[in-house]
Amino acid sequence: MAKKNFDFKKLNLDKKKLNLDLNNLNLDLNNLRETISDTISTVADKVLDFADTAADTAKVGQQIAKLYVERKKEESALEDAYKELGKLYYEMHKTEAEGVLVDLCMEIENTLINIEDITAEIEALKEVLDIHEATGDFMEDLGTPVPGTVGGEWMVVGLVRADRELKELDAYYEAAEKFVQENADENSRLHKAKSTENSRMILALTAMGKDVTNVCGHNLLEGLNSMEYVQKQGINGPIWALIAFDSGNYATPAGDVSRESLLNVILNARLEDGGWALSGELSDADMTGMALQALAPYYETNEDVAAAVDAAIEALSLMQAADGSFSGIDGKSSESIAQVIVALSALGVDADTDPRFIKNGISALDALCAFYVEGGGFRHIPDGELDGMATEQAYYALTAYFRMVEGKTALYDMTDVVDMGGDKEIALPAETEPAPTEAAEEPVQKVQEEKELTFWQKAKAWFKKLF
Repeated sequence: MAKKNFDFKKLNLDKKKLNLDLNNLNLDLNNLRETISDTISTVADKVLDFADTAADTAKVGQQIAKLYVERKKEESALEDAYKELGKLYYEMHKTEAEGVLVDLCMEIENTLINIEDITAEIEALKEVLDIHEATGDFMEDLGTPVPGTVGGEWMVVGLVRADRELKELDAYYEAAEKFVQENADENSRLHKAKSTENSRMILALTAMGKDVTNVCGHNLLEGLNSMEYVQKQGINGPIWALIAFDSGNYATPAGDVSRESLLNVILNARLEDGGWALSGELSDADMTGMALQALAPYYETNEDVAAAVDAAIEALSLMQAADGSFSGIDGKSSESIAQVIVALSALGVDADTDPRFIKNGISALDALCAFYVEGGGFRHIPDGELDGMATEQAYYALTAYFRMVEGKTALYDMTDVVDMGGDKEIALPAETEPAPTEAAEEPVQKVQEEKELTFWQKAKAWFKKLF
């Protein structure tokens, strides 16, 4: 905005008419100075008074805090005295307590028993951990695994899934490539009649994170594309084919093999007593355990599978001997126990604490450890010598058990390493129906959600890390 130019002359101000009399203003500067001085003094005094009050309040606060500390000490001393008094009373009168003290003494007695049981469980678990560790060391010292049923893929699966760092893996993979080159036919089948050769190799390479669809130009999955071929080994072939496909969440290859067809074959092979067998009408622990391993990922999503699994769990419990062991074709063996433990672990059933698998105070896990050979390794039969196959199966069974305890994916659910997004989604190990004596548990969460561990599972996982 522009400024206006005023002509002060035109204002015609008459100073006289203003009648300004400065003397009439009666301004007493001396009085003003005194007033200001008094005001400042008053404010200063009030500030000092406030500071003194704040200081006094702080002193009181400090005194109160000190008294709180002293009271806490006295309360702690009183609590200790009460505890000591209670302990003395319990020791002197636990067998002759009266009134309300009877219940308290009983509660103390039961708690002491529980503490003893827990301590014994901790010590036993430490022994199992030592056995697992020593056997792993023993197997590593054997040198580079070589493709085959013993000293090869099962050794790799057990050690790698136990999270061991193996220096020989590269050398094993070179040997595996050579084996495939020399044995695979035009259909990428490693054996003309045994589809389990492909399945076993798929499991080992998947555990290592290798590409099973291109091993020296061969797709090992393609070798499992025919139901006629897969069933040449009886029920064994479909079981391990399904486990192989699910290990890395692989899509089934073109052909008549599908997850549905494999599941149907396995379910239809179930015997009247609730289990499976390679032959005959009576179930055996080995094949029942293997079948459950294949069915485990479908327990939560398939009602037919769930019913079959629940019945098989009951059948296995009945098969268990008085000493906690299981028997195969040639009698009591560590391999039979091992297959049961792998199956139970895949289903979230604790082979050490579930009452269905404890006979006369001896669990399935205890029974397996009874076959341990000092220094590392396992026997095939109770009075036998150290055996390679028994050692490998017992070791990967313990690996499966500890993976369950730690809340990891199952032994053969290797989607934590390779997940090819096949035609199904793998679920974390699920609790099967609880024992009749125990309360039912909430359903487990699906994949990608953290599995809620039981008290014992958390405790065991903690002690495994500790020791």
